[in-house]
Amino acid sequence: MNLEILLSIAFGGAFLTYIFGKISRRLRDFFSVFISLILTIFLSYFYGKFEVVPYFSFLGIPLILRINTLSWFFAITIQLITTFSVIFSLSYMKEKERLDFYYFMMLLVNAGMLGIVLAADLLSFYIFWEIMSWSAFLLISYNRGTALEAGMKYIVMSIIGSMCMLVAMISLYTNYGTLNISQISSQISSASSGYILFIFILLLVAFGIKNA
Repeated sequence: MNLEILLSIAFGGAFLTYIFGKISRRLRDFFSVFISLILTIFLSYFYGKFEVVPYFSFLGIPLILRINTLSWFFAITIQLITTFSVIFSLSYMKEKERLDFYYFMMLLVNAGMLGIVLAADLLSFYIFWEIMSWSAFLLISYNRGTALEAGMKYIVMSIIGSMCMLVAMISLYTNYGTLNISQISSQISSASSGYILFIFILLLVAFGIKNA
């Protein structure tokens, strides 16, 4: 078991849940719980372990992953919350429509969040953050006709947030020649207070808009 397989299961499981939902409601419900439990079990395997995956090809894009005690804690917490949410939704959401889409988005949000806490570089972080935020938006607006206007506002704000994050990434790469989070953390302490404030404001705006 490694991090590549873990994320492949998370993303693949989300898509398979949607496909199975077109075949059978019971198959979809069973598989959504099954994939959530499998991910919880697999994450338990990484407890106390440290692993770095230098190059993980995701949709043809080379990403860097790593897991340590802190990232494992966040990952297992995210996965447990998702697992309980899926189980709770089986009864709470059973009368709703478009449940194939609902479970697909829920598991895709989970996969994106796992990618965020396991990312070892800013490019990986950015890609998984975008996947998570857009999936979360689609999940929140699920079956809400009044969400169209709010959705357009979100799109505009999200673009602004993404641009702020990209500017911060480009600036950091220009100054330090890397997007590796650990390497940047060890070097940025020697930067001027003005530059640190500049990066902080960009990331604050980006995260603030995305979270909103």
